[in-house]
Amino acid sequence: HRSPTFIKRNFKRLSAYFKEFWIIWKLSRKQVITGGFIAVNSFWDAIRYRIFSRLLSFPIVINIMEKRSEIVFGKNPLRHFDAWLYDRFVHHFVDGVFPISDFLASNIKRFAPQKPYFKVPILVDFSRYRDVPKERNEKYILFCGGLAYLNVIQFILNSFEHCVSDNIFLYLVVNGPSVLLSDLKNSISKLSKRQFVRVFSRLSDAELSKLYI
Repeated sequence: HRSPTFIKRNFKRLSAYFKEFWIIWKLSRKQVITGGFIAVNSFWDAIRYRIFSRLLSFPIVINIMEKRSEIVFGKNPLRHFDAWLYDRFVHHFVDGVFPISDFLASNIKRFAPQKPYFKVPILVDFSRYRDVPKERNEKYILFCGGLAYLNVIQFILNSFEHCVSDNIFLYLVVNGPSVLLSDLKNSISKLSKRQFVRVFSRLSDAELSKLYI
């Protein structure tokens, strides 16, 4: 027996998939779409777009920004299985790949050596920061990322403990589940330099931009 909420939720999901396909189909009929660029974190989402592209006869490339199996949190076995499938097989279901690092490119060479790829570095438009005022005079190291990268953040905290200067702060701009935020604050509380660590969350684009200056 399935609850009405479960049935309603999955009906809405299927309905959204159909509407998405319908929009892409109409655009392809007008020859607006000659290729697809996808940035998804689920293997099954990639499969869905592969099906769309096959039915509508256009190629797709995927932007890969992380090794999914390294940042999946929680104990849900399906989520971990999805991450493993993504890392191991997603290259086979696209026509090309845009990895953002040599490490991710090496995975392509390992699992899909014939797949074309082009490493795209992280790009920044510095012109958008020209008129942003500088509001902080203290020196700080800035990290921005999701709490799913808690192992990476812990590495940064451990490294910061060995910072020889006593006038440099560590700013952590993070977002994610409250349970992971609690784990982070608990780790910070154990540091000898905890008074030099600042945690920011749910910042607006304007607030975040000021931290880059």
